[in-house]
Amino acid sequence: MPDPRSPVRPGRGSRSAGFARLLAVVSTAAVAVAANTVPVDGGGVRIAPGLAVDLQRNEVRIVARVACDQGFLEQLVCLQGTREHESLLSTAVAPSAVHAGLLMLGLEPGHPGRWSMADGGSVSTVEPEGPHIEAFVRRIRGSTVLEAPLRDWVVGPDGSAFIAALVFAGSEVRPNPPSLARLRGPGEHYVADLTGSLIGLVTFGDEVIAPTSVQPDRTDVSEPIHSARSGAMPSSGSAVTLILRPVTPPIRSVP
Repeated sequence: MPDPRSPVRPGRGSRSAGFARLLAVVSTAAVAVAANTVPVDGGGVRIAPGLAVDLQRNEVRIVARVACDQGFLEQLVCLQGTREHESLLSTAVAPSAVHAGLLMLGLEPGHPGRWSMADGGSVSTVEPEGPHIEAFVRRIRGSTVLEAPLRDWVVGPDGSAFIAALVFAGSEVRPNPPSLARLRGPGEHYVADLTGSLIGLVTFGDEVIAPTSVQPDRTDVSEPIHSARSGAMPSSGSAVTLILRPVTPPIRSVP
């Protein structure tokens, strides 16, 4: 059976309700910014601490750190305090705020991937959908600003590069369960804000951004296949700027 943490997907109409509904669940927690981090709001508009949207460059910029620089990975990027031991990067910026930033670029989310196992052991999958996204990392080394695709820091078991495309899947918005309602009151929550799944590798079913290839999140169903390319990346704890750009820039209406 799929991971019980995987959320049930609501109808598309409830997914596309717009900024007002999404921003109601966006976290505004402060983000510590390292002194050597490239400013995220240089030339852009900061919409949350540690997050800026640049409409001219068609990109969302996010303050992040290297979380895991060796070993197998289950996430490319996670929310701080969740899955750092198996994620390439972590950030204190809420996934819902990243979602809002991608909406500002004019992107419409699709849906996360899914997988399930039949009684006989066969596995069926539903691929995630959404506009294609490319992720980059920008960092300072000495007096030089470096930028590279995030996929360059990931390697397969045979030394092959990570080649799966990434899409804006959009996670989920769900009603607060009783345990959360006791803390926050009735209302809704953005699932990735609790699970930390900002950019996935394996398929938990709650990713904001997901690879187009579905990989079950159970090791007895699918062996780990991605690991950190240690020699090509800075050490754990290093400050970086994560940059998200649509592969095909959306056409935005002019008021």
